[in-house]
Amino acid sequence: MESFIAEIGGARLPAAVFVVIAYLACCVWFLWGRNRTRARHRAPHGGAGTPGRMLLAYASQTGFAEELARRSARFLNDAGTPTRTVALGELSPDMLRQAQHALFVVSTTGEGDAPDSAAPFVRKLLGRRMPLPA
Repeated sequence: MESFIAEIGGARLPAAVFVVIAYLACCVWFLWGRNRTRARHRAPHGGAGTPGRMLLAYASQTGFAEELARRSARFLNDAGTPTRTVALGELSPDMLRQAQHALFVVSTTGEGDAPDSAAPFVRKLLGRRMPLPA
């Protein structure tokens, strides 16, 4: 280690330390900002106990429809529309009744087949008669 410090020279060592500290500070700043943004957007449209005027349900095989749904929910929330995001397989009749509007983002797989995560929705809710508010 001492030979490495000697090779760098007296003037370069403080500059190298400064660059490393600046890099670490940037990493912390970006991660902190990213976590704050996630926390801010998670609350209005994330949890099971969060009612919203807009229900955004998604089903995806690869994750693209989920990402699209989360982005859409973020934009809707930013525009002032309380939005709740839920996986289609976790959707319940009560969630549908509480929502004033519903948006479904569902990707297909193979030759237009529904994704595996949509199977619980098909089994539990698709064939049921369910009165929904107008």
